[in-house]
Amino acid sequence: MENKNKYLSYKPLDSKIENMENIELNQLKKLQRALKYENLNAEIVSEVLPQSIIMRSHKDTMLPVSLINSTEDAIKYSIKNDSEVLSTALSPILGPMIAKSVSTLFQEFIESINNTIEKSVSFQGLRWKLEAKKTGKSYAEILFLHTFLYRVEHVFLIHKKTGLLINEVKSSDSTIVDSDMVTSMLVAIKDFVNESLKISKEKDVDALEVGEYNIWLESASSLTLACVIKGAPNLELRKKMRETISIIRYKYDVDLDNFNGNIDPFKTSSPYLEICLLSENKSFKKNKFPIFAVIFIFLFLSVSGYLTSIPIMQNIKFHKYINALDSLSGTRVTRIVNKNFKKHIYGIRVNQSENVDELQKKYLSGNYKIVYHWESFNGSDSTEIEKLKESIETLYVNFGANSEELSPDQIRSLNNMIINFKKLKELAVNQKKQFKINIEARSMDIGNSNLEFLTSERRANTVVNFLLSNGFLREDCDISALGSSKPISTGNKEKDSILNRSVIFSVIMDD
Repeated sequence: MENKNKYLSYKPLDSKIENMENIELNQLKKLQRALKYENLNAEIVSEVLPQSIIMRSHKDTMLPVSLINSTEDAIKYSIKNDSEVLSTALSPILGPMIAKSVSTLFQEFIESINNTIEKSVSFQGLRWKLEAKKTGKSYAEILFLHTFLYRVEHVFLIHKKTGLLINEVKSSDSTIVDSDMVTSMLVAIKDFVNESLKISKEKDVDALEVGEYNIWLESASSLTLACVIKGAPNLELRKKMRETISIIRYKYDVDLDNFNGNIDPFKTSSPYLEICLLSENKSFKKNKFPIFAVIFIFLFLSVSGYLTSIPIMQNIKFHKYINALDSLSGTRVTRIVNKNFKKHIYGIRVNQSENVDELQKKYLSGNYKIVYHWESFNGSDSTEIEKLKESIETLYVNFGANSEELSPDQIRSLNNMIINFKKLKELAVNQKKQFKINIEARSMDIGNSNLEFLTSERRANTVVNFLLSNGFLREDCDISALGSSKPISTGNKEKDSILNRSVIFSVIMDD
């Protein structure tokens, strides 16, 4: 207690510094004042905060790591509050980048087409085909030998401690049949080399050469990433491997720490592994003018234009037929659905004597497969059915970004939908019909079709499970998980994003 009082006492400190120089005296008095008055702390911190941030950022990575969540929350809040502010701020950067990227991609597309055509029809391509016949190798092998510097054919993700293969991706040209056998071989060779040469864990084996293949290895605390490569890879691949294993170790931290042999949680890591499926072409002398590419594009556009015009003309004829059908006395077309390569026409007909087949022959060719679903007009029942269908089909179950959970409002809406569908089924019995519901689930476009599909599938299952637990029958519903393939809205505002991560319903008559 005496020591504590010694440091908190200011009077002895004043008596001892009387003989110090003026500069030191001022500094000590400033420190004394800061200790005495707490409200000065903020001012003092503000003076040293910029320098402190710089010093800490040079020391290690803890500062940027600690700021990740706060920065992400700030960006999310800015987008939610007013997305145009952020887009306006970024547009001077993103605009030129997008334009440059599109230009580069188009140029690469032209060059790729030109090179492919030249190698196929040129003297060089014929020479390579003769070489393939002479050596007994496939043309693909000869083409790879002359055109590729390297190509990653297979990527393995191995649990380091157990040696289990927990995920893999491969190129379309991969010749590896038994992945587990390759994994076991890699683990055995790696352990043998480490033990025989007494290599420390910090200096683990990072490369092997097996026949015509190079195998690069990258290890983390609990993972080993292995790339099977044809050719001589460059350091860009090593960089991608390190980035990939770091991302996977971060994303699946909990699953790796609690690993018990179950590899199911790691199936979603495929998009990260696909980053390592790199290849690099050999450079060839470029032609001054890509004549082959130009000819190919001209022919492609001509053929595609002709093929595109065929369905356009067919659609025009079909719409003329629908208008003629709708103009028949006592006939009303309510809905058209494309299903199983057939056009399903739904509507109401009072006069069943009208010959629809003759009308179809007049406007359409024999290629059209049409299934008619006519309802007989029955006053109040038909009106009530249409009202119930409309109430169901106007329901949107909107999910939050990266969310698959139902909110209380969504639960109330689904309960009302269940009630309306039960009424619809009761009316359908009177009309000698049977209805079911098609459930369409979507997700936003995030640039990864696999993750988008999985997200929409989980949302669809969430809704279906809720319906089944509240009296719905499984045969009363169909599920369509669409990912981002068929967006409801193509805009870029928040309301468009909300629509594109929703679940919607459509009522169909089950024949």
